[in-house]
Amino acid sequence: MKKFLFVLINLFLSGAFAEDCDLPCGAEQLIQCAAKKSDLSPEDFFNKKLFYHANIDGFCKNRNQSQVRTPQQKFFYEKFCQHSNDSSYLSYTNFIKAASYFPTFACEGSSDDRYKELSGFLTTIAQETSSKLYNYTNDGLYFRYENSALRGYNLSNKTSYYPDNRYIVGINNNGDVYSQKMWFGKLKSGAQVYDLTATPERIYWGEVDIPPGFKPMVLNKLVMPGYWVGMGPIQLTGGVLIEFLGWYNNAVLNNKTGTYNLDEFIAKYMYDGQMAFTGAFWYWMNRVSAAKYKTLHQMVTDPAKPVCHDIGAVTPVVNGGCNGYNPGRVNYYKYFCNLFDVDVNPIKAKVSYNKTSLTLNSMECSKSIRLYCQK
Repeated sequence: MKKFLFVLINLFLSGAFAEDCDLPCGAEQLIQCAAKKSDLSPEDFFNKKLFYHANIDGFCKNRNQSQVRTPQQKFFYEKFCQHSNDSSYLSYTNFIKAASYFPTFACEGSSDDRYKELSGFLTTIAQETSSKLYNYTNDGLYFRYENSALRGYNLSNKTSYYPDNRYIVGINNNGDVYSQKMWFGKLKSGAQVYDLTATPERIYWGEVDIPPGFKPMVLNKLVMPGYWVGMGPIQLTGGVLIEFLGWYNNAVLNNKTGTYNLDEFIAKYMYDGQMAFTGAFWYWMNRVSAAKYKTLHQMVTDPAKPVCHDIGAVTPVVNGGCNGYNPGRVNYYKYFCNLFDVDVNPIKAKVSYNKTSLTLNSMECSKSIRLYCQK
């Protein structure tokens, strides 16, 4: 009787899982279902199919002398490339834990729509951390920071990611940063206000209303110039990094003080792979680049604009242009979509934008598709 019940339970569970795989929801289920088709565990699928296991955090694990030349590069390598045998910075475990904060990710539309969103996300983090060893297939997750930007002799030398001096934050007498808002503009003439307590974040025009107990400070004066460098799987930097840290302090840590120490937060982001992946998901799900613009998630799941669902629209929103699009992001996207058995034939649409008629292609990166899809 026990054996019979055991068989029934297994049949029920396998049936339920099969039903879930008809329309999986979220990064974990999507990877579980794809792994099952490949007869692999989800972790092996991540390490062998999605990304090449030897390259996960590969720059830190396998120091290449040609990539650690300048004093800034040596400082970052020695300070942040620390490992333990049982925990990888860019591990599958950290990826799934980070994804759990965003249950609506890859959970809208058809199964193909969901795998497209996951593919677009994986493409972005692969390109941002590429080692370029395997023709833009499963070679990503190599860098945890933008090593090539670290060209200076010491941390007082600015990197190419040094923030615009119009970013303003509030700091208290301890030097801690106010986490609920930041501003972009000028103290007396108004600014874009970033409400970092909102999910997704909210941007609007208003005054630089520094709260009592805080004083205004230009963001780029808070840490050494050499620390402004792209960080994490989606390499957050400058104002974007502070937007994420504010959200993380409010939404994940639920810190009631409304403040955080910026130096400590940057170091944690470089050491903590789960936090780094959380930053990548936050960028995709919650970050907006201007008032009344969509998040990447809202853009690639908009049922009224299927031409916006592929990598052609994602790239200029993330990248600001089409640098590294083809080869690069196109190859990654095709690789991931093919791995998930998703059709990558381009979607074309004739649209009218700003009184101009044009034809957009979901697999072609352009300023036009960015402007159309973000609104």
